[in-house]
Amino acid sequence: MYKDEYGVEYSDDKKTLVKCPKDFLCEYAIPDGVTEIANFAFSGCAGLTSVIIPNSVTTIGKQAFDGCSSLSSVSIPDSVTKIKTAAFSGCSALTSVSIPDSITSIKHIFSNCLGLTSITLPNTIKSIGESAFLNCKSLTSVIIPNSVTKIGSGAFYGCSGLTSITIPDSVKSIGAEVFEGCSSLTSIDIPDSVKSIGDRAFYGCSGLTSPIYNAHVFAYLPNTYSGAYTIPDGIKSISGCAFYECSGLTSLNIPNSVKSIEHAAFYGCEGLTTLTIPDSVTNIESFTFAYCSSLISVIIPDSVLELGKSAFYCCISLKSLTISNSIKIIEPFTFAACRSLTSLTIPDSVTYIGYDAFFRCDNLTSVTFPDSIKDICGGAFDNVKLKDVFVPAGQKSRFSNMAGLKDFADIIQEVETPSN
Repeated sequence: MYKDEYGVEYSDDKKTLVKCPKDFLCEYAIPDGVTEIANFAFSGCAGLTSVIIPNSVTTIGKQAFDGCSSLSSVSIPDSVTKIKTAAFSGCSALTSVSIPDSITSIKHIFSNCLGLTSITLPNTIKSIGESAFLNCKSLTSVIIPNSVTKIGSGAFYGCSGLTSITIPDSVKSIGAEVFEGCSSLTSIDIPDSVKSIGDRAFYGCSGLTSPIYNAHVFAYLPNTYSGAYTIPDGIKSISGCAFYECSGLTSLNIPNSVKSIEHAAFYGCEGLTTLTIPDSVTNIESFTFAYCSSLISVIIPDSVLELGKSAFYCCISLKSLTISNSIKIIEPFTFAACRSLTSLTIPDSVTYIGYDAFFRCDNLTSVTFPDSIKDICGGAFDNVKLKDVFVPAGQKSRFSNMAGLKDFADIIQEVETPSN
């Protein structure tokens, strides 16, 4: 190991800068010939104000400058081909940075750079990775080059000063929480090239007052919206948390083009009373309609093949429920705390009912089970006061031995032809 006059450590061949003392002050010029800045090399050097990186450097390691809170100036040369995760995270004094053409992807690199006001992205960038600019609260505008195909989860999360951003038609996917908390963002156009948008992509964007969608994906309705809403025809998926806590939404028209309703899409829509799910929908993900406390009636069409955990959790006004005859598994908590349900017929496609699936359905008194049921998990009907349990003729013993029905063995009744 070699140390220079400032106590900065290098590998024996002087090609890797290994460690800088945390009490280092002012600026530092990395000598020519160094090819790598090691992981954590300058991490926590709060007194470092600027650094000169020579053209010999090809790699900047993980968290190499993490927490260099006084670093206000850095120039990344074209020789650098790899900048690892969180390389400049927490450099709160850094105001501007230009990424060289040699870089094709970035991830966590500038997260928590609170003073960063401008960023120049080269046309070589293909992916803006997870949390790349997370909490860069002073960043006001970003132009994404048309080389980018993917914007990863949380890329601009918490960029509360961001007022404008341009997304090119090269982008195919936008990850979860990408713009969450970008409260100054007043408008954004999603090109039709984007086929998927992750959960909570626009959650907390209080400056957005209009719905956000393209030809394929419906991504966001402001939670201040009130009344009925019709999703535009042609939309194929409703992204996660798209209508999250839109408590003023009263009714919804979903077009026949929609195939997938994703995680927590309508979570907390407390005013939603009526809903028709079209028979184009094949997938309803977890928590999709959780806490829709005014929802009275739901028909899940036979086109739906999968129903996620807690999909209708705490729909306390739900009185009428028809479950798809294509669903094989009723997942845990799917209909838990649906306290207004009084009777239920399980379709003959269902083979398994998960734990707490109907937990705290306080008024559920009657359930009819088909012969297709192979197992009912323990707790499936916990805190439920069942009075009538109907099973196919000759099946009482089998159903009585299922963990989820052992507490109701005495009231199980056999019927010749269960209605489905």
